[in-house]
Amino acid sequence: MGVNIQDVAERAQVSKATVSRVINDSPTISEKTKERVRRAMRELNYVPNSIARNFANQNTRNIALIVDIDDQSAFKNPFFYEELHGIETVIYREDYCLIIANAHSMGGHRNAIDNIVLQKRADGVIIPASIVTREIVKLLKDNDVPFVVAGEPLCCADEVNWVDINNRQGGAEAARHLLHNGYRRIAFLSGGMENKFNQNRYEGYRQALADAGIEVDEKYVLTDGVTIEDGTGMMERLLGLSPAPDGVICSNNVLAHGAIRAIKAAGLAVPGDVGIVGFDNYLAEFLNPPLTTVDINVFELGVQSGSVLMRLIKSERAGNKQILISTELIERESSRR
Repeated sequence: MGVNIQDVAERAQVSKATVSRVINDSPTISEKTKERVRRAMRELNYVPNSIARNFANQNTRNIALIVDIDDQSAFKNPFFYEELHGIETVIYREDYCLIIANAHSMGGHRNAIDNIVLQKRADGVIIPASIVTREIVKLLKDNDVPFVVAGEPLCCADEVNWVDINNRQGGAEAARHLLHNGYRRIAFLSGGMENKFNQNRYEGYRQALADAGIEVDEKYVLTDGVTIEDGTGMMERLLGLSPAPDGVICSNNVLAHGAIRAIKAAGLAVPGDVGIVGFDNYLAEFLNPPLTTVDINVFELGVQSGSVLMRLIKSERAGNKQILISTELIERESSRR
């Protein structure tokens, strides 16, 4: 028969309860006793049954990341996997595993959380800001489930723990850079304004122009673009204005790619006639010309999300934390007039 907890207790000359407490690193056991029990475990080659230990503690050693599998844009975006890597880096160090819970296949966001909370499938939850509602927040809080929101939520931002990129800073950096290089009629192209990160990038852009004494011309602001073709079409609309913008900020590099196509097709030059700044740095150096971009550290977003959640799980709950991760502007040829 294999070695069991009774064998360890007899070798260490302590009770089975003491061995169990040592396995769970209880603070009530002295370091001297802990070392005696651990030595006995090593001598007997005893390996604790982690499943049984977790069951006794009512811990799963799992962290759940809620996703919407129908959101194809998220899974095609390489930054999703950077964020995933950041989360895993932290939680694996704490002996936790990451599980992916598909909100859509469980019949809606609320049902997905219900499934995890009521069946105790995870010790903590990370939720993208795009699916957070007051109902979900209340459910998690009522059941005392530690959770962190990845991204600044549209609702209840002051009531929850969240981590996000400082998108206002990034939007302002992009606008200030174009202004510094002599561009004055600066347009803004983005995806849907229902996303908080696009809102924040736009607000940063507005603030930088206001600080420079320039009023935003709303006809230079186009939203709801998703594809390269959208970027091309939006830029064509801008070039048809009189006067046309001489600088453009694109809230992602997909739109920037399309915008560059439209500018070249119109017989204009980047950056001579129109300067462009993108967001996220993905493939930016491979565009023609290489794209100036606001780099966002999504790996660090994952690291910080995982770190905050680990602290919550360990009951370090001293107020809500809102963490913003700084951006960095990387200058390339697309904005060097």
